[in-house]
Amino acid sequence: VLANLFTGRLKPMRNIVTIVFSFTGFLFVIYNLYLYFEGKLEDKIYNIPFAFFTLQFGFDLYGLVFAALITLLWGIAAAYSFSYMGTNYPEKSDGLFQFSYSLSVFFVFCFAFAKNLITMFVIYECLTIATIALVGFKRNEEVKKGLFTYLAVLFFCSFLLLLPAILYIEFNVGSIAFDGIGTGFIGRFGIEETTLKILLFMLVIGVGKAAFFPFHIWLPSAMVAPTP
Repeated sequence: VLANLFTGRLKPMRNIVTIVFSFTGFLFVIYNLYLYFEGKLEDKIYNIPFAFFTLQFGFDLYGLVFAALITLLWGIAAAYSFSYMGTNYPEKSDGLFQFSYSLSVFFVFCFAFAKNLITMFVIYECLTIATIALVGFKRNEEVKKGLFTYLAVLFFCSFLLLLPAILYIEFNVGSIAFDGIGTGFIGRFGIEETTLKILLFMLVIGVGKAAFFPFHIWLPSAMVAPTP
């Protein structure tokens, strides 16, 4: 990620480092997929405690497949962006753009291995912040308005819909781990069907990047970015 801040004569080295790391990351994930199917992958949860919550990460099949796609596409898209940015924006330094792009990929990679809802939420917000430099690269008035809409909608959905739903599940069910949620255990805690439907709505719409109506308005605003 830090290598992408290099510009000028160091650009070729930066580009090579990015491609090498993406390829290495892809091989790492493929190796762990092999271990998973061989039954040799350790089923372990890695905890990172904070004051009021704990981030949890771990390997599972869905996360590994998602991570394989991320690392594969990272290298392809990065190689394209080097040429695209150099051709279309030769007067601008793309160091911050490439840094933010790689940082976004890093957070998506972490997202793949999140093991509970609060970890997903924290990584999701980090991803939103990491993309600010991508959307706001041109730094003109149109971009500023688009960036404001982008952040306003995503933070609104996250903090007024997604986070309250997560907290409700935590305090009324006692667990926000994906393993439990995946078995449908929430419905066994006496929560009314109407409440479950509302929770589902808040969880789905709260992920604002999915661009569900009527919170899709950030999407055309974010197209002020130099690349989709």
